[in-house]
Amino acid sequence: ALVAEQISDLALAETGRLPVMTGAVDIETTMLSARHRLEVTLRSRAVTLEVTVPPGLPRVLGDPTRVGQVITSLVTSLLKLAEGTTLELIAAHKGGFVEVMLREESHRGLPVEALPPGFARQARSGGQPGAPADGARDLGLSIARHLIRLQGGTLHTGSDVERGALAVFTLPCETDH
Repeated sequence: ALVAEQISDLALAETGRLPVMTGAVDIETTMLSARHRLEVTLRSRAVTLEVTVPPGLPRVLGDPTRVGQVITSLVTSLLKLAEGTTLELIAAHKGGFVEVMLREESHRGLPVEALPPGFARQARSGGQPGAPADGARDLGLSIARHLIRLQGGTLHTGSDVERGALAVFTLPCETDH
């Protein structure tokens, strides 16, 4: 049932018909809510998910439910590999956008070969950041890419090895629009 729902969401997202509301979203609240929803799964994998948000971070324009869905999809995609480690969600204000980076705290570097295909695609094939992922395992990641795009942002995976980033997405700040 979940895969059928994801396929339906992806089809709607690709055609721009997936309902996305636009309003002010507090990224910190959304990140903490996603962590709370994933608590049981995180604990079962011995993974800690740390949330770091600087004081005074502006709200973003977006759909709080859909932004939470993106965060949940990104973290869930990595949980099979991240056993016994710490993942970090770090938000920062970058120009007219808020950037949210998901990285592994230790920067041990999850092996590129082991990453889900959507995360490792660029590293393996030299594809462009944000290129659509292939395969059933990538449904959540493909939906996340479309959701972020529908909200005026970008999503890149495996594109910032120096910072240990596994995924980075941006959304426009509320105050700059």
